[in-house]
Amino acid sequence: MPFTNNKIEYEEPFTPPGTPISVIASFSKDGGVKPLYFRYDTPTQTMDVKIEDVKVVNPLPLVGSDFSCTVMVGDRQNTVILRYMKREDRWFLLPPG
Repeated sequence: MPFTNNKIEYEEPFTPPGTPISVIASFSKDGGVKPLYFRYDTPTQTMDVKIEDVKVVNPLPLVGSDFSCTVMVGDRQNTVILRYMKREDRWFLLPPG
């Protein structure tokens, strides 16, 4: 899943899909969770990405949740899927598709 800071440049992520990633999230007093930012690596830099909107939350019973999120990197809008694994307290960037 490529992200770039301009229209012309294309850079493949170095973080393989399914690898744990760093996420800043908000946890409500009712037990809900909402991702706010995530970080991933490319061959040349580490990208911090702000999550503009969480479109869909798919609960995974006894496991966690998948979050379909809209992000902006430079002038490009992308949709990413983040998986929160509750037992492991880990986040994963899932492959597109």
